[in-house]
Amino acid sequence: MPKMKRKSLEVKKRERRAKKKAEQAWKDSNRITSFNDKERGSAVSEWSLSQCLETKEELPKSVRISSLPTKKLLGSSGKKSLYSSDSLSSSQPSQSSQKSADNFSSKSSVPALKKSVTWPKNVGESSVTSLKCDKKHQEYFTAVRHVKNYQNCLEKGEIQEYEDEVLYLQEGLPSHQPISVRCFSVTSLACKCEQQNFRLYLRAHNVLTKVFDNLQDADENKVPALSLATSSLLYMLSRDRQIDINKATLRILLKLVDPLEKNKNGGSSNKPKIATPPKYKFSKLYKRKQEPQTTNSDQELEAVKHKIKDLIDRCGDPLVTSQDLSTKVLASEALLRYTARKTSEWFREEIRLKGGLDHVISLVKAQVDIIENLPANLDCSCQPLRIERPLCTLERLLRVLENGIINSARNAVYLVTHQRALLLKKISLLMTRCKKWLAQTEDVREPDTPPSSSKAKASLLIKNVIAQIIKLLVNISNDNEWSSTRIGDQEGMLDNILSCILYIPEHVDEEHRYEIRLLSLGLMVNLVESSAKNRMSLMQMKTPSVDQGDEEISIVDALVQLFIDREVAARDNEILGEDGVKRAAEAKRMQKSGSAGGLNKSSQHAVGLGDADDEGYWVESEEGMEWVSVQSKRDDDDLHSTQGSHRSITNPNNIEAKLTAEEKDEMRQALEKANDHMEASIIASYTALVLGCLIHGSRMNATAIRSRLPDNGDLSSMIKMLKKFLSFMYLTHGMSKKGEQKLIQVIEDMEEVNLDKSI
Repeated sequence: MPKMKRKSLEVKKRERRAKKKAEQAWKDSNRITSFNDKERGSAVSEWSLSQCLETKEELPKSVRISSLPTKKLLGSSGKKSLYSSDSLSSSQPSQSSQKSADNFSSKSSVPALKKSVTWPKNVGESSVTSLKCDKKHQEYFTAVRHVKNYQNCLEKGEIQEYEDEVLYLQEGLPSHQPISVRCFSVTSLACKCEQQNFRLYLRAHNVLTKVFDNLQDADENKVPALSLATSSLLYMLSRDRQIDINKATLRILLKLVDPLEKNKNGGSSNKPKIATPPKYKFSKLYKRKQEPQTTNSDQELEAVKHKIKDLIDRCGDPLVTSQDLSTKVLASEALLRYTARKTSEWFREEIRLKGGLDHVISLVKAQVDIIENLPANLDCSCQPLRIERPLCTLERLLRVLENGIINSARNAVYLVTHQRALLLKKISLLMTRCKKWLAQTEDVREPDTPPSSSKAKASLLIKNVIAQIIKLLVNISNDNEWSSTRIGDQEGMLDNILSCILYIPEHVDEEHRYEIRLLSLGLMVNLVESSAKNRMSLMQMKTPSVDQGDEEISIVDALVQLFIDREVAARDNEILGEDGVKRAAEAKRMQKSGSAGGLNKSSQHAVGLGDADDEGYWVESEEGMEWVSVQSKRDDDDLHSTQGSHRSITNPNNIEAKLTAEEKDEMRQALEKANDHMEASIIASYTALVLGCLIHGSRMNATAIRSRLPDNGDLSSMIKMLKKFLSFMYLTHGMSKKGEQKLIQVIEDMEEVNLDKSI
């Protein structure tokens, strides 16, 4: 042990001596002369050599000898470096440093590069431009090979910038960070989401899952500032239709929309809970500590609000303004946007279980209450702006509900059972008010009314709301007897639906008349198909007559009259109708025969019978019997073949270009008439289907319906129309197998009733 101590003391002494020598060498050299070359822009910074010797650290990059030309940094022999051990131990290190600096400054001018162009030797190649220098000047330049182009460098730099920002902001999201830091990180992410490229980066690298995993504690009741920042982030993400959310993020959103924590009175608490102070001597100290915390939270909330207001103003969204800014408004808007998209099964399940559908129904109720509070004698045509905003909101909410129950029978039943069919009651009241307003805007169908006027906009908006209500009810009542019965039980619901079939189409323009009537007939088919109570109620209902003034007629009479009108319109169509085609052909034949009335009998005989020497044959056409000669047919075939070959060579696809203006007008009229025939046929088929559902399983209803039909109650026209409708649906795959079977059953029942003469 004494020997070890003695050795350690000797080592320490040697280190002290070496340190003193180094300090003495530093004092002798004083400072290293810095190289000052303005043209190269490089300089050697001051560095403590004693510190380098003690710590054995590497010189910084700014003073590395390798950064200077090699020949200038060598001594007179060209072998020893400026910072070699010999130069450090010499008594005149400053002289060698000054000498090197002088040698370096003697050739301070940078030589110029030479531009050379290599011209291509082969056709199709491009010239190559390069920069070259002399071999003696190569030490001044560095050649960098395989340099990426501008676009790749820009994309890589952008990705690197987004990655650095995301990593920086993610460090402030965990729960152990202060609330102010977490709010700053979330609001900064929300502001960055304005950029489309940043949203693409978030979606591509699955960043949102990591972000929202750290925001599970965002609660309006506990941390209002963090919840507001989180709702703003969800709102900004919902504006991009390409970004989807997972189940954990959806639960955060639903918690922000409607917190599950309730007060003792049953209402939701929006104020943060403050613990009660203990009843001890240090209660004053407790109050002193509690007050600054609430003040800081209020300051944080105001800071977050100010930042989000600026963000909302920059977005320019008409649905969300900075005046009604709150956590619930932003989260509700995000929920509506996510639900309005094509959602998966788990999404629809979550919004039902976690209160998403409850929130949407409450919004519908609030808007219908606004409409109910309007004056009963309000003239919609004079004050259309008062109903515009609530109707626009209702149309959107109903569309969201419709999308939320598609392919989800449980969600459809939930809408009916929620608070004892609250949604159905509000919808019935809304339809009654819309029916009244639509009658007031009837004059917008006049040609003098511009489509951009306030009346026209109000009429179109009311029509859209009615159509959206019917679509929602169709999805709710589809193949569900209990839901269909509950819809029929609502006060005024069946009356409103029948009004949409019989009267409301007369108050809208022709473009939307077919849509309203078809949707209403489809809803009526769902209501009477499986619900016996609805069938009984419909048979007993009466409606005002259009032709006979205030006199009331039964619903069966109105439906039978609608079927007859539409069936006759389809049959009399000049393009596809059976009777219409025959009448058109007869009119053409009579017109042709009348134009040829001035000819003599011999010419008529020659035209009618043809020459005896000509070979030909008689052909039956729409205009009657025609004589077609073989020679003329050959000439026509040759002409058509030549024209066809010429057309195929010039432009085989542009057939319409060969038509004249008159032919194009005739084609347009033919398409319009074909469209009218299709609409009339489908309306007649749906009306016959409603009457067939009333006949199904009830001989009393069959007798009442047959007594109102022409031709002694013959159902053949209805059966024929339904068979055509069935074949059309089979070809277009417009009906499910179950629907086709039900339609076949209705047709069979109608055929059986039609054959039974006792009914």
